[in-house]
Amino acid sequence: MRKASRRSGTWIKEALRAKDRMEKDYFDYRLSVETFGRLLESYPATRKKLALQVGAGLLVEEAAAANARKRALANSRRVADDVERARQLAAVR
Repeated sequence: MRKASRRSGTWIKEALRAKDRMEKDYFDYRLSVETFGRLLESYPATRKKLALQVGAGLLVEEAAAANARKRALANSRRVADDVERARQLAAVR
């Protein structure tokens, strides 16, 4: 987009629509990952309550939930970096 002066009006409009879509999708993704992370963070306390009712053997181990949370947060950081790089490409100077 830095060289947009050499692009047609249609190209610029489509590029802006794509950027808006990316921003909306990223916003939705970020909300989902943050919610998922909070749910996984609260899992140990919830697991203890559920274990009293159904037995611990039927529930996912706390370590697996903690590992899933770590992976989700790491992927979220990677996606945030990718989005920031895309924003830099779209920055008009």
